[in-house]
Amino acid sequence: MSAHRIRHLYSHNLIRPNNSLSRFSQQLLTMVNVDGEIQILKDAIKEYGSKNSDGKYSVTYGILFEKTANTLEALNGTLRAAKRQKKVAFDAELLMHPKDKDVQVVLLEE
Repeated sequence: MSAHRIRHLYSHNLIRPNNSLSRFSQQLLTMVNVDGEIQILKDAIKEYGSKNSDGKYSVTYGILFEKTANTLEALNGTLRAAKRQKKVAFDAELLMHPKDKDVQVVLLEE
């Protein structure tokens, strides 16, 4: 079942919380949402960063933090999800602003 179809079912209350499909649907919607957040992150790295010596886009965490404050509610969560999916790389387990403002976030996959 497509994410679009699931959203349609939710919007028309055709899937209810006590329905067994609901749990699966919620997980699918969460995955779709995470993918959307990662795409916003990738676009921001390209827009605000520059190509490094390896030819990959790179931006400091400080700039990313400032520029995505209004578009990404959970920047750290999105960064961690993107790192797990090997779409970005950075040299830290968790980035904190302002302490890690100079850490480079590298886009691995365009």
